[in-house]
Amino acid sequence: MNVPLKDQRTEPTSDGHPPEDANMDCVPTALAAMCQGLLGGFYSGDALHDAAYGQGYVGMQDPARFTDQLARYGLRMQRVSGAADALVARAATEIGAGHPVLLAIPSDWNDEPPTSRYAHMVAGCDAPDAATLVAMNPWGGFYQRQSRAWWTERLAHCVYQGIWIVEKVERNQMDNWTDSSDANGVAARDQHGNELRYGQATYVLANKTTANAVAGLAPQAYPFGGDFAVTALEDATALIYGKASNVVSHVTGDAGAVICGLYQQLAQLQQQPPAPGDDAANAAIKALAAALASLR
Repeated sequence: MNVPLKDQRTEPTSDGHPPEDANMDCVPTALAAMCQGLLGGFYSGDALHDAAYGQGYVGMQDPARFTDQLARYGLRMQRVSGAADALVARAATEIGAGHPVLLAIPSDWNDEPPTSRYAHMVAGCDAPDAATLVAMNPWGGFYQRQSRAWWTERLAHCVYQGIWIVEKVERNQMDNWTDSSDANGVAARDQHGNELRYGQATYVLANKTTANAVAGLAPQAYPFGGDFAVTALEDATALIYGKASNVVSHVTGDAGAVICGLYQQLAQLQQQPPAPGDDAANAAIKALAAALASLR
């Protein structure tokens, strides 16, 4: 598995702010490395942390809180419980199938025996032979190569019992969208009945890189500044139409998630127009529009 090295304390962030929970970010950083390995592009542990717990949260983190966010990226997380030796064997099997595995080990993993009541999460990513398992450890960012007996002992001593298997959910975009072109031009309809038209419809029908339905409350693309339009899809993919270039492209990963989040906030505000004189609401709409425009 091509799971890159990431250091939870020094990794670059998507929002430009230092990671506020760096010492506790082993779960999201390990998951971000898995996202990069499975999907390509850049994913940061801090962005996953903020999506699951909110900007500013400091404390320990539960892997279960990240299942929805990874699902938006097109990844499935599955928790498996059992005896430590069975979990290590299952992890090796899943890694061999191309599915990285979140493993829990005691925070004092180098002690013999480990006694810490705190768990540390690593990204299992290679099983080079029948006796060895390798994980990307985000505490410092290194590949931890140990015997399966070593991993079994660590899992057995860990307060957190279980592993999380992460796998890519293959989607066939053409199963979700239908060609609904008519006399007024090219159109594409998703499985919920929302419709895109013109260049974005052509792009969706021609490219299997954008797989899911239109997200949020509004099926149409909203123009900002008159020079581009955005449509958010459910798998954190943003379709962007540039008027000057007359080109439609798509953005995924952290950037796609940020754009889609801003898009949906703006869509909600626009569907509930502020009352005349509501300066705060109008300012919020303008601020979100400006933030989205800055991401071009």
